[in-house]
Amino acid sequence: MRTLPVLFAAAGLMLGVCGCDRKESPTPSPAPTPAPAPGSNPSTPPKPAAPAEAAKPAEGASDQSTPEGAIRLFLGSMQRGDITTAVSLCDPTSPAYETLAKLARELAAAKERGKSAGQDPTPIITGFLAGGYRGATFASPEASGDRAKALIKFANRSEPVQVDLTRAEGKWYILYTDQLFAGDASGLPKPTAPAAPRPASDTPASTPAPATGPAGVTPNAPAAPAAPKPSTAPAPVPTPSPAPKPN
Repeated sequence: MRTLPVLFAAAGLMLGVCGCDRKESPTPSPAPTPAPAPGSNPSTPPKPAAPAEAAKPAEGASDQSTPEGAIRLFLGSMQRGDITTAVSLCDPTSPAYETLAKLARELAAAKERGKSAGQDPTPIITGFLAGGYRGATFASPEASGDRAKALIKFANRSEPVQVDLTRAEGKWYILYTDQLFAGDASGLPKPTAPAAPRPASDTPASTPAPATGPAGVTPNAPAAPAAPKPSTAPAPVPTPSPAPKPN
């Protein structure tokens, strides 16, 4: 959080500059008091301006003060993958309350395991929970005393589902049932398609020239036959023919 010290330093510098400017600049002379309008009593103080009217909350606000607000909160929480908040919006006496609460605990444990392993599974969990809640619509609830009901149209279903609500201590809660769970694989992140293999070229590959060794000798080529070695045996001595006898 290095932003805050930088902002504080910048603010201090600005205040210091403004203080220096005030010391160097001359004190301005007071503005003349305007003359009272004719016929008015100068001793009568002017009436204070009427306070601005407080802003009214927008219609359809997302809170549990109305059945509509409780439904909007529940759908929005599931769209964001915030199942913990969605559980808090349900009545603990709901038929399938424990099913949703158990799923919330299991997903929280899965997040912790994934983060410990260096892999954050939040996008997958959020996508699974969002499912049919994205784009879900509902009709205006019908309330009677501390009970209310409405029809929710999920994006992944053809028929609407009725949701019942109950009020306790001024807040409306969802009576959760298994039919109100609209999570599915449609909200999961789309996998990235692998790259298509490159087509083989029609041109035949040229045969590489054989590498040559030192002095132009081709490696792995059959060696030339060695020249015959000269014989070391001694040459035969010629025998002299006998001399002819005298007559």
